[in-house]
Amino acid sequence: MRLLAAALLIAGIALKGGAQTGAPPRFALEIPGLEDVSALGEIVELPVARLDSITIHILEPLASRVSYARIFPRLNSQGASVISQFRTSARGKSVVLNLNMRDDITLEPGVNTLEILVQDVNGRQYYRNWILRLREQARNDWFAYEFTRGKGPGGGVPPEIEIMEPAGPAKGDRVQVRGNVTAQNTLAFLSVGGQSIPVQNSSASAEFNVTLRLQAGQRNVVVEAADIAGNRTKVVIPVAESNAVRPGPSTGDRVAILIGLSRLLHAGSLPCAPGAHAAEVSSVAEVLKSSLKLSPERLAVLTDEAATLARIRNVIRNFGSQARPDDLLFFYYGGCGMQDRTDPNRYYLAAYDTQGGLPETALEATELEQLLNDYVPSRKVVLAFDVAGSHRVLGEGIGMNLIAARLLRLASAERGRTVLVSPPPIAADFASGARENFFVKALAGALSGKADYNSDSLVTTTELANYLSTQVRHDSGGTRLVMTRKSGEHPMFLLQAQ
Repeated sequence: MRLLAAALLIAGIALKGGAQTGAPPRFALEIPGLEDVSALGEIVELPVARLDSITIHILEPLASRVSYARIFPRLNSQGASVISQFRTSARGKSVVLNLNMRDDITLEPGVNTLEILVQDVNGRQYYRNWILRLREQARNDWFAYEFTRGKGPGGGVPPEIEIMEPAGPAKGDRVQVRGNVTAQNTLAFLSVGGQSIPVQNSSASAEFNVTLRLQAGQRNVVVEAADIAGNRTKVVIPVAESNAVRPGPSTGDRVAILIGLSRLLHAGSLPCAPGAHAAEVSSVAEVLKSSLKLSPERLAVLTDEAATLARIRNVIRNFGSQARPDDLLFFYYGGCGMQDRTDPNRYYLAAYDTQGGLPETALEATELEQLLNDYVPSRKVVLAFDVAGSHRVLGEGIGMNLIAARLLRLASAERGRTVLVSPPPIAADFASGARENFFVKALAGALSGKADYNSDSLVTTTELANYLSTQVRHDSGGTRLVMTRKSGEHPMFLLQAQ
């Protein structure tokens, strides 16, 4: 089937006519105080907690063929033209995004997506995107952070909570929780471990120093603050496993679903090159069986021809429902991630029988979320994704796949879901025709016990996420960054000593 270029494309290719080998750069990103932020395939880490503006340059010769009316920037899936100024510059045309103009169109703490789509005088469209990770001040990798932006006037910037003590998971019978909170608006309330902390009238900052007694089986300590505009921040401090209720010796408290695609039935109509995902899934399965002693009836593996869309749906419905509320479900997908260019808010995971131009033949991210909500009763869920790009579309001015940022939204504190996403691929990954998979290597090591930092024979999601982040960064020489979002509500036990 002929590829319909307007649908199911890896983010970044020219929408009509495809990518051109040797094409000149078309876009550049400028961030005040930073240099060389337009490297292909990189997650741009911003070493600040706030930015006032971002500039996207449309470079010559493309800029001369594009009118201002046909330039469409987007920030976090929202049209950003209303906060943009369009200018002529020495480099071509520039789009300056004023991040203080609208409270509902701004950078958020953590992962953000920035996109630009332009159409030239001949109707040809060009697209580029970046993933921007805004630094949260005082962010502690052991803790889980949740942010809610207010809807009314002054909404948009959640309070900043800095935890000075403890430095990691709470231990012992008592824990001292010390820190401070600052906000752009007047604080409305502050609580630590359920205790209300007095806040001075009209104050936008407060300090706290509370000693809490931990109850048997207590899983976390929550620090929460909100301002008068409805902006809210919650920091969840986990309680060390010695204080929490541990699972019994049974190996029936875990269920795993592994999906890996190295072959695609309609590969010629899709923008993804085959990878080694089937073999990698097999290696992860062996680790689960050897280190976790996972029994075959609790493990479902779908690779290549077996991983059709119907079978993927069925395994989540039927196999995922085996996980009881207190069981752990580990879900892994290795394959192709795609974006629907006709609707930029729709993202997909390819199945073996997915066809280019037919979105209904792929698993949409919203459908996956609904399947998990409807059929998986477990409140301990770890979702790991290795979504590949393609060497056929990676190149100068192309960009990366936003599916990674969308998959992070599957995380849910309410449902106990933690999400781990592999680093987006970069052009250098395909220079030799092969890509070293730092993510799967680190994941296998973590599940085999290397992530057990405190040597208690249990690996929690915090330990897992921290190990993956540090190991992938180390193995790749600092060029790859794992994207994680922890639920923070439940400790999840992945490794159990036999």
